[in-house]
Amino acid sequence: MLRQIREKTGSFFVKLILGILVISFAAWGVGDMITYKGQTQAVASVGSVEITRNQVEDEVRREIARLNPQFGNRLTPETALMLGLHRSILGRMINETVLLEEARDQGLAVSDNSVRDQVHNNPLFRSELGAGGFDRDRFQQILYQNNLTERQYLDEMRREILRSQLIDSLASGVAAPDAFVKAVYKFREEKRIAVSLFINDSAAQITAEPTEEELKTFHKDHAARFTAPEYRAVTLILLRAADLAGGIKVTDEQVAKAFEEQADSLGVPEKRKLQQMFLPDKAAAEKARAALAEGREFVTVATELAGMDAAGTELGTVAKDDVLEEIADAAFAAPAGAVTDPIAGPGGIGYYLVKVVSIEPGRAAKLEDIREDLRQRLAKEKAVDALYTLVNKLEDEVGRGSSLEEAARVLNLKTARIEAMDAEGQAPDGSRPAALPEGADTIVAAAFETQQGADSTIRELGDEAFFLLRVDGVTPPALKPFETVTEQVKAALIAERRRDATLAFAKVVADRLKAGEDAQAVAKDVGGVFAETKPLKRYYPPNLSEIPGQLLQDIFALAPDGAAVTRGDGGYYVSRLKQVIPADPAADPQGIEAARRELTAQAREDVLTQMASALGKQAGVKINEEAFRQVLSPGAAPQAN
Repeated sequence: MLRQIREKTGSFFVKLILGILVISFAAWGVGDMITYKGQTQAVASVGSVEITRNQVEDEVRREIARLNPQFGNRLTPETALMLGLHRSILGRMINETVLLEEARDQGLAVSDNSVRDQVHNNPLFRSELGAGGFDRDRFQQILYQNNLTERQYLDEMRREILRSQLIDSLASGVAAPDAFVKAVYKFREEKRIAVSLFINDSAAQITAEPTEEELKTFHKDHAARFTAPEYRAVTLILLRAADLAGGIKVTDEQVAKAFEEQADSLGVPEKRKLQQMFLPDKAAAEKARAALAEGREFVTVATELAGMDAAGTELGTVAKDDVLEEIADAAFAAPAGAVTDPIAGPGGIGYYLVKVVSIEPGRAAKLEDIREDLRQRLAKEKAVDALYTLVNKLEDEVGRGSSLEEAARVLNLKTARIEAMDAEGQAPDGSRPAALPEGADTIVAAAFETQQGADSTIRELGDEAFFLLRVDGVTPPALKPFETVTEQVKAALIAERRRDATLAFAKVVADRLKAGEDAQAVAKDVGGVFAETKPLKRYYPPNLSEIPGQLLQDIFALAPDGAAVTRGDGGYYVSRLKQVIPADPAADPQGIEAARRELTAQAREDVLTQMASALGKQAGVKINEEAFRQVLSPGAAPQAN
């Protein structure tokens, strides 16, 4: 549930948890545990704990939203299911549950104070790009972006801390051996300097023109290079709230009524900058209150008596609705500079002291100031309501067997026709079909997932838009006739011959470098471009090493007297090793420690993988395949085992 937030924090604890929870079903032989069927909404169970279909679907949707940018926003639920994303997520959820149940069986528990500290110390929730104190507005915004309520997040954080306690208790003694750490460090941190010269393909002389027979043979042997992609003809209905908004009128009376109903939320609420201190019991809270009454600093008292750091005391500048119900009234009744009396925490656990550092007065909204903004907001809301009503009507029409054209006629909608587009959304001439809106990769993906003659499901298209399409025709990939691509074939054949000639020449140059000739002199002699690298590490990303990734790999594979030939962009590199700079573990204690932590984490992960496998079998994990098949696919038919 919290993977998006966890990944942004980058902590060792987070990485370790994630490493464990991606253990696949195969880790504990899930195939042997599919033992019951039925129509229940429980997709899986771990002992007496059930994982419901709704829980799995929520996690799948969150993961699709997280991964979609990496797929060019073309990762649809159907594609995700085809890739097995739902099965991977269910495996992760089962393992989370297995670990959580084991932690509870061992009597491990988590206090509210621990949960609060984890949240307040998370740099993702701090103001000033992580350098300031806890920022409740930022906290709420991030939860909203990740489709989480505060209660969901806090409950999951409590479970995560519980799992962490179990992990620490079972894997704390696992550590990477010192000799292994140093060996890995030396391998990774070794640096190399190489000299190279680049020979461009354009320098190769091709004097003989290819014959027609050679061109036809090349065309046949390299058919994939001259094959037109699959094209699909599509009929499309596109529904957008923005298209409906223009026909919606909002009267002055409706604006005034909305203002009256929403006046409290339209204004700027009073905000207060607050500090808090959490203590285990009332006696401790009274002691801290007395220390503050003597004029001692809030943070100092919190550090000494509550074990809190400065960041943990900061609630930030918040509105009344942003703070815990239990402390809200007292915190917003006290004057600036005052400290509240001890306040019992949620469920009677612990006591809070809250200091009002400063007050930002609220400001009531005025109708004349926000009239037009409110009118536009109401129009948008009405358009969205109308959109969903229209979508439901369209779904009903199609469900009754109407064609897209018939449904459009009944509902006064327009259909659009795309005569031919490939999987990249391009027409045969390379243009974008006029009927295809910008950013409509989801439409293209749906067209190539839907069978010929069939309708897609009604799907969302970004925010406040839906579409429905029918695939009218499929033109399979076909080799373009030789007569239509003769010039392209000729250019490709000549380019290939140039590459072959350049490669043969580069190998001759490599032999000269192996023989000990000066690389710079050889480059001048053959018309190549000479270069000397800066000290390189074998795991530099290409954009940091400033050389192609394959050349970097080849340099680190070179023997001292060897030379490598590497294909580059438009030519070949010929490289020779100039210097090897060994890594010195004694000179880099911080690097050694970082390697030790990483390798130890990997060793612990191996141990925990085995633990999760054993616990999964012991807990009696079961999968309801019939319910699981219906995750995001309510029409899936039950199948017999």
